[in-house]
Amino acid sequence: MRRLSAALLALLLLSVPASAGAAFGGLRVDGPPGAWSASRVFYAEWDEYNPYEIVYGFTNAPWDPWLRYQYGLYGLHLTIPLPPGASVPPPGEYVVALSTLENGPDGTPSPSSFVTLRFDASPPPLPKVVAPDIWFDARSKIPVSIDPAPGSFAASGIRGYAVAVSTVAGESPCALARQCGDADLDQPGGPGQRQFTVGPLLEGTSYVNVVAVSGTGVNSAVASIPVHVDASPPAIRFAGVPADWVNHAVTVTAIAEDRASGTAAAGPGGPMTALTVDGGPPSLALGGAVATTIGGDGVHSVTAWARDRLGNASTAAATPAATVRIDETPPRVAFAPAQRPDDPELIEVAVADPLSGPSADRGSIEVRPAGTNQGFKPLPTRTTAAGLQARWNSDDFPHRSYEFRAIGFDAAGNKLVTGRRADGSPMTLSNPIKVPTAIDSGFGAARLIWQRCHRVDGSHRRCERETVRDFDSRPALRTVPYGRSLRFGGLLRTATGAPLAGFPVEVVETFAPGADLAQRRTTVTSRADGRFDALLAPGPSRRVEAFFAGTRTKTRSAGRQVTMAVRAGVRFEASTRAARIGGEPVIFSGRLLAGEAKIRRTGRPIQLEFRVPGGEWSEFRTVQTDRRGRFRYPYAFTDDDSHGIRFQFRAVSPEQADYPYRPAASAPVAVTGY
Repeated sequence: MRRLSAALLALLLLSVPASAGAAFGGLRVDGPPGAWSASRVFYAEWDEYNPYEIVYGFTNAPWDPWLRYQYGLYGLHLTIPLPPGASVPPPGEYVVALSTLENGPDGTPSPSSFVTLRFDASPPPLPKVVAPDIWFDARSKIPVSIDPAPGSFAASGIRGYAVAVSTVAGESPCALARQCGDADLDQPGGPGQRQFTVGPLLEGTSYVNVVAVSGTGVNSAVASIPVHVDASPPAIRFAGVPADWVNHAVTVTAIAEDRASGTAAAGPGGPMTALTVDGGPPSLALGGAVATTIGGDGVHSVTAWARDRLGNASTAAATPAATVRIDETPPRVAFAPAQRPDDPELIEVAVADPLSGPSADRGSIEVRPAGTNQGFKPLPTRTTAAGLQARWNSDDFPHRSYEFRAIGFDAAGNKLVTGRRADGSPMTLSNPIKVPTAIDSGFGAARLIWQRCHRVDGSHRRCERETVRDFDSRPALRTVPYGRSLRFGGLLRTATGAPLAGFPVEVVETFAPGADLAQRRTTVTSRADGRFDALLAPGPSRRVEAFFAGTRTKTRSAGRQVTMAVRAGVRFEASTRAARIGGEPVIFSGRLLAGEAKIRRTGRPIQLEFRVPGGEWSEFRTVQTDRRGRFRYPYAFTDDDSHGIRFQFRAVSPEQADYPYRPAASAPVAVTGY
């Protein structure tokens, strides 16, 4: 590249165009005449061979006023210059002047030949796409128009428009997203409005995506517009349909919902909803909801139909249905005809209902004294497949007559209150309803009762009862020394005296305050003659009772309370049997035997007593034991009158409210003064 003088440049640019026979005869740009290009590189060609240097420049590009040297035979490439700071020249027509220098670089250029380069690399403006903003049915052809708007065309013009329908907005309608070919163009170019239709389309929202293509093949951005298609009938749901049986009329509403064209009322030809009960005449309403009230016993079938704004309607195969169950009639409720012989305390009630059936979780059985106005008291009641059951613990009720009441429910909530058996007789029971039992008990072994029966004169039956007592049932208190066991026994029998064999009897020992153990329970079994006994282990004083818990056919019973009184255990000794008057003291010591009783941290009191033979005991000192029950006391003989006298000494455990043993004294110890 070489620079020319300003004079040569002016001469070139002001040269008169060459004739057709000049050095550049037939000068032209490769391609169709007058064609536009998106490339800034053009190829200029001519008819005659040109052996000279060529100089050329752009006559209408003032930002690039320079010439280029080039050798060309039949043509050369021309590149449109770039404006300062730009990457693409502006679109338009660029004129190039070409001359030859026959006498070398310093020669005078030949007359100029001119050629025009048409360049346009800019994308066209975004086209305006218009479609109705309404819902269409699945059969519709949807009108769409493209309005290019005056003055919005590219310099090279609009070759055409590429159009495609997609579920994605902004998706390119061309095979190559950034460059549309002639095969992609669906609509012609030009300034006029373009109108076309799309469809039928699938249900939902689709997008008509359009790009404008310039004369040089450059695409505009994608213009998208949504179009809506509704091909489905409304969805129908029911409100007010109970899940289970009910005992009253029900108002059911069919609600039609359509998220597309909608179900808002729009006159007789618009949306409509219908509801039919048991195949009868339908209830109709314009819009998306209709309600009706259903009554009467039975299982009712409810169906619904709906139509949306576009006329999409429910089909027979897809019509939704619901079931309404109504039972307004109370159930049949009655007590069992009789009590079970093997379980008379079991109270049974039959509950039946031909429609909803008996309730699985409701119902009660109640009791009160017969012939009174007292309130009924509920018994623990459970539901069964057949009705209700409750257990009446008759042992807890005084002996008299009782009446019962049952409240039965069906599954719909209807109830019936009755106090009668299935045969219509009143439901009353006279207590005791079980075989009465009794316990005779006391200290010692058991008591045996038997009965002998024989025929007299071949027809009459005579019975003799014989009783053998081998335990004492009369004393309510038996006192025993410390460390002694005691037998407790009795007889389990019916109220008429018949022995009950093989039944558990619980012997309960309740210990006096201060014992380590509050209570002990021992279970024994009655023998073939009804007798039972238990050996009461050594230990503190206690109250003793015998209990029979009863069975489903026999009442419970309890023996009388008896007391096993246990005297305290006291050990006592002296350090010598002879004591010198005025000499060393006698050491008295001993121990309080606690067994199953706690000795306080401060100990227990022990009274020391003495007497002369034949005299009364007198207390001379009270000492306190240690925590183990041990005690010790020194005693000195100082009175001369004691000379030759044989004294008796003992230790006494006194009455104490928190000590579970009765008062007791140790064996006496003799000491003689000398």
